Amino acid sequence: MEIDLKKVRKEIRKLKKIVTPEELNKVDVNQIENGDLRGFYTQLTGHFFSDRAYDLIVDTATLFYQDNGLGLTPRNKIIPPNFMTYPNARNFTVLEVYITYNHDKINHILKFLKSEIKQLNL
Repeated sequence: MEIDLKKVRKEIRKLKKIVTPEELNKVDVNQIENGDLRGFYTQLTGHFFSDRAYDLIVDTATLFYQDNGLGLTPRNKIIPPNFMTYPNARNFTVLEVYITYNHDKINHILKFLKSEIKQLNL
């Protein structure tokens, strides 16, 4: 699957401006590496259907992919209507898709989000 790295970087940079250190500390890298199906924003906020998760996604997401049961396909619209309601909740941001396929970059992304490093290398 080809992923637009410009959109991934844009989402990460937007997220860096608004995510809290407490939220970043909730991310369990081991669960993601072991194929945990919970999205990145779910881990940040503790619950996908929370107002905070909604705000983070709306303010940062640049592209959505939908799990149609056969794989992930890009959505035509940037933010799908009712994206947080079932079955629409099977949408993932480009960052979540990138993390799914690039486990080796999770720690680097978290360090960037926590301002521990200045350069974002994807």
